[in-house]
Amino acid sequence: MDDSERATWNPSVGPFAADADVSTAPDLRGSLYIWPDGILLVGEHVRSEPHRHFTASLFFALSGSLRLRVESPAGWCETRGALIGPNVRQELDARGCRLVILQIDPETDAYARVARRLLFGSVHMLSGALVDALSTRAGAMLRDPGFSAARLWDMALTLVGGPARARCHFDPRIEQVLDRLKREVLSPPTAAQLARTAGLSEGRLLHLFSDEVGVPLRRYILWLRLRQVIYAWALTRSLTDAAHAAGFADSAHLSRTFRSMYGIRPSDVLRSDGRVALVAGFPSGRLCGPHASSDGPLWASAAAALGTAGGVRAADTDHRWLPLG
Repeated sequence: MDDSERATWNPSVGPFAADADVSTAPDLRGSLYIWPDGILLVGEHVRSEPHRHFTASLFFALSGSLRLRVESPAGWCETRGALIGPNVRQELDARGCRLVILQIDPETDAYARVARRLLFGSVHMLSGALVDALSTRAGAMLRDPGFSAARLWDMALTLVGGPARARCHFDPRIEQVLDRLKREVLSPPTAAQLARTAGLSEGRLLHLFSDEVGVPLRRYILWLRLRQVIYAWALTRSLTDAAHAAGFADSAHLSRTFRSMYGIRPSDVLRSDGRVALVAGFPSGRLCGPHASSDGPLWASAAAALGTAGGVRAADTDHRWLPLG
């Protein structure tokens, strides 16, 4: 990393406007793109409560700047872009700012591309020059009638992290546990059953799982279920039905979990009033990656139910992009 790309995490002292009541803040607006390899939001007026989640967050401003608070009680920091590591407590105030946010799964090759930026801390602030480059290229892509979220995703990962590289694998025993959890997430095995799968004591499994994956076992199961919510909502347009389909007790349980992990309510993004456009990228070929065995049937059934043959064909030939509004 050269000096032009170094930036310092330097929280300000004392409260600022971001601590004010947000009940009158403008509603989140934008487009949320989901596909098997990524989640990308292009939006404005994003305001999150304190939260932490399994994924890493890469974001940069297309216009304006935003405020970030990490691991309270640290102060607020004004920035135009940052990479935040997985499972880091964070709070974002981007009212008045249009930005791009990538949620990057730590199990994937995509995360391996940016992980080196987090070797010396859980937050890497993007330099002004890097944000300028990201913003310029993203702006041009967004104006293209054949816009592809997957291409914007790859561009951002390349500029911030570098070329494609293979992910680092977890302990083989934890890999076994993860594979079983993904296949049985709606009726997950008990910790004791998973311990037998891994050939470990229950206590040792729970400790090793947290060390390797970065979150406790129960928290990881909730995150897997949140991944399923989007498929269910696309088919039912009901948060209650989506909650049940993804294994949550009810919509209130879903809402609490969603807010604790993303700092916003599911109804802020899964809505039918046009403020947030939900666009899914259905893969044209066979899935790969750590979730392929569990995601394949979900995407196939959703594609069949939604009739994706008439979807919008984007610039990349690997996906059929279909608005779900």
